[in-house]
Amino acid sequence: MRWLDRQLAEVHDRSGSPVVVLDPGGLLDDATAGALGEVWKAVDYLSLRRLWEERGRRAPLSPRQVFVVRSAEFTEARSLPWDIERGTNVVVVRWPVGPEWRTIARQLSPALFDLLADLAVPGTTSETIVAELLREGFGVVLPAPSTSSELEAVVRLGASRLVPDPLWVLVRPLVRGVLALGLCQPAPDFAPLQGAWAEWLSLGERATHAATLRDAGAGLGVLFASGLLRPEPLTAGGLPAWSRLGATQPGPAERMADLLDAPPHSWPPETSADWVAAASWLGDVRAAAASASPAPAALVDRALEMWEELDEAFQPWLRSGYSLLFSSTRSHPITLDQVAPFLARRHSATGRRQLLVLVDGMGFAQWSQLRRALAVEVADATGCFAMCPTLTSVSRQAVFAGAVPLAFADSLWTTSREEARWRAFWANEGLSGRAVGYHRTAGATAADMPVLSGDAVAGVVVPAVDELMHGSDVLGDAQLSAGLEAWVRHGFLDTLVKRADGEGFEVWLTADHGNIEATPNGRVMEGPLVDQAGTRVRLYENTVLRDTARAEGVPWDPPGLPEGKAPLFAAGRTGFHSGGPRVSHGGLSLDEVTVPFVRVVPR
Repeated sequence: MRWLDRQLAEVHDRSGSPVVVLDPGGLLDDATAGALGEVWKAVDYLSLRRLWEERGRRAPLSPRQVFVVRSAEFTEARSLPWDIERGTNVVVVRWPVGPEWRTIARQLSPALFDLLADLAVPGTTSETIVAELLREGFGVVLPAPSTSSELEAVVRLGASRLVPDPLWVLVRPLVRGVLALGLCQPAPDFAPLQGAWAEWLSLGERATHAATLRDAGAGLGVLFASGLLRPEPLTAGGLPAWSRLGATQPGPAERMADLLDAPPHSWPPETSADWVAAASWLGDVRAAAASASPAPAALVDRALEMWEELDEAFQPWLRSGYSLLFSSTRSHPITLDQVAPFLARRHSATGRRQLLVLVDGMGFAQWSQLRRALAVEVADATGCFAMCPTLTSVSRQAVFAGAVPLAFADSLWTTSREEARWRAFWANEGLSGRAVGYHRTAGATAADMPVLSGDAVAGVVVPAVDELMHGSDVLGDAQLSAGLEAWVRHGFLDTLVKRADGEGFEVWLTADHGNIEATPNGRVMEGPLVDQAGTRVRLYENTVLRDTARAEGVPWDPPGLPEGKAPLFAAGRTGFHSGGPRVSHGGLSLDEVTVPFVRVVPR
């Protein structure tokens, strides 16, 4: 962060003596501290004294010894013991914002924290600071010139998942419309907007909020894509075509056409939140096409053209920004390794039991179909980025380990230690033994229900979608869609959510990876080297073998992946297989890399 670098600049310029960084507010992160030298941490006088005698009094010139002191005892250089003050370079890390902004600042991303530090100068009103923070940091203008633009702005803010809960309190005074006010809070109230939407689709221009909803436009589509708003019956005439996105009347082909006419607001996307919104939209398109199969050729061609536009933008964005996703901060997880830590925070903050249902292989296309067929309501919705390569043994293990693949290199290509890693994560959070549940179930019917009665937190692995996916090698998406429809009718997920909710659990659904309908690339010459389940990636023993291979693809070593395998990813919508289309995974498409992360309750 710029403000922190400015405070530490003088220390970077000094050499020789050890450094003492007084950090009573706990603002200095480990990475920034490590850039100063070899770091030692003290939390009180005794620990500081011990470290000084052991490491500081006769400290070597290289590496420079850095003592980070986090204690209310030491807030100024003169508060240090005399010999330590005289023998070191001392710097004090101070808050760049006043007390009223500190809770908010701690929950902002580093870039937004920097922006707040620049804006929150003495003499500037809170309203001005918030308005500028929203404009420069989120691209949202509030107060807005109309209730429609205000509603669209608040929807965009909520969808970004970047707004800390305490900031909503300061955003609300900038909002005046009743529909936007309902969403402008940490736990959005969608009831007013849901009622206004139902009235508009029924009464048209005679509806109370007709002008607001009409002019807000397709920006509301993200709420229907995530399931936070429910489609309503469309009986009024004269409404814009995009309104059918939230209507129950259209058939799948018509819905597909409506979706293609109303792509995401940001095209091509630029941020992680925008890419998740695009993935959700693309999942709706795929689900509609699969349900309409065979869909009209003109619509299919148009959908493929738009997919290619997204893919051409997504591939360079992913490869340049993938490592940054792991250090991004947001109220909800951005990458799958952040899911378990998020649930730990929820468990601590709410006191409620937490259930994670991992539906193996469920991409946004399958979630689009499931959320319409299941007897559940979506209470919270976002998306996560999977580990690359998007294979079960890599990405699902990251979910249960609560860590990136580097942390479990010894079991990376197997799922045999998944349960042990899940239990180890929760033991580190203070929960162990019977309080932590891990269940792998076929999930075919309600009879496969796991017993959760003794669990304070639990993870349930459901392989049904993944198994249906790998069997869809005749009609691809259409075959998978038909299988999903039959699976839902057998009631496993509905029953699981209902029982878990009745036992006091918060129920979160996600997946380890998505999938794509891939066509054979026509160059299958190294079959033993390709993962048979995920035919979108080949795994070579080293980069030399990969680079001299005859197979054509995209060579890339994703950050966070330990050494030992060199992936070669299939290009475009192709796969390393023969025959016909196959729904598969392992690759780098938006469909495979993004997955839903939602909280559901029984309807």
